Amino acid sequence: MSANPERMKTSTIKDRQRRTVAVTGNGIVGHGVAQVFGMAGIGVVMIGHSRRIRELEGRNEALGNAIGEIRDAAYELDTTLTTLRRLYGST
Repeated sequence: MSANPERMKTSTIKDRQRRTVAVTGNGIVGHGVAQVFGMAGIGVVMIGHSRRIRELEGRNEALGNAIGEIRDAAYELDTTLTTLRRLYGST
C-alpha cells in the first residue's frame, strides 16, 4: 500500500498553517529566524523589547536601589544598637 503524495502534501500544509512560533528578540538574528519560519508557512509572533518593558525595567531598578538603601540603613541601625549595648549594657 503506497501513500498518496498529493494527500500528504495537503495534510502537511494544513498542519503548518495551524502552527505559530514565538521568536524572542527582534534584532537581526530574530528577524532571520522569523523569516525562515514564515517562508515555511508557519505563523510567527516576534517578542522584543518595547517601551513598556523598558519602563518596567526602570521601575525594577528603582525598587532594587530602594531595597539596597533599606538594607544599608538596617545595617547602620544594627551597628548603632550594638555600639549602644556595649556602652550602656544589654537591655
